[in-house]
Amino acid sequence: MARPDEDITDWAGRLERAIERIDAQVGGQAGSCCVSEVFVYQRVSSTQDAAHRHRDPGGGVLAVASDQTAGRGRLGRRWDDGQASTLPMSIALRTELDDVGLAARAGLAALDACADRCPDAGVLIKWPNDVIVRAGASDRKLAGVLIERRDGFAIIGIGVNVFEGASADEEPGASAPAYDAISFEDLGITADRCDLAIGLIDRLSYWLDASDGAVRARWGERDAMLGTRRGFNIDGETVEGTVIAIDPLSTITLRTKTGDRSLPVATIRTV
Repeated sequence: MARPDEDITDWAGRLERAIERIDAQVGGQAGSCCVSEVFVYQRVSSTQDAAHRHRDPGGGVLAVASDQTAGRGRLGRRWDDGQASTLPMSIALRTELDDVGLAARAGLAALDACADRCPDAGVLIKWPNDVIVRAGASDRKLAGVLIERRDGFAIIGIGVNVFEGASADEEPGASAPAYDAISFEDLGITADRCDLAIGLIDRLSYWLDASDGAVRARWGERDAMLGTRRGFNIDGETVEGTVIAIDPLSTITLRTKTGDRSLPVATIRTV
């Protein structure tokens, strides 16, 4: 259910007006917003599936819900929405970007939308596309991105922890989240979920058209992995070392015991 003090009946109208505004920001050129049609749900099993159902070759379709009962995370994990504690939304669109470029841009959209609302909270981006809040040695997940390809469409899922009780993605069958979550409410910030959705489509529209150089520069400003020790799996091999460089569109470079090694981001995963 929606939060007792939250009315979602105006979400569709607010989102549609925001799409018109985003389009108008570039001199009225149609199509500048990545979304052209909006579907708002009180409750849905998965916004990924809903966006796919409503897909339209003529433009991007947004599915957003107050409550998502069977959300998905990366690598087959389950996203626990904590009974309307998060903002779950998905956009189905056609794009020539590959998965690496799309994931990086969607991650930056989530980063910007979250950082705009809590500029002093130490909001960072953690490869491949998690938005985290760093407090001392602890990283806590504020938002995440899921990219799926179905029937010639990219389905971009973004989940943001808004209210206390929200959870990060979980391993299949696990009794606890993959790692600790944090919400805007935990940070003492009141966030309107519809305003947050508007910010996300605004920033995603920007980043989908941004140059690779701009993507790399912004990532470098808020990179959570740089200088930390990490492990990655590539073709069944685990490679560990200190991250000395990340190009989110190409490679992660580690300083290992045997020397520096660059790993292609398209073929690795964290361990």
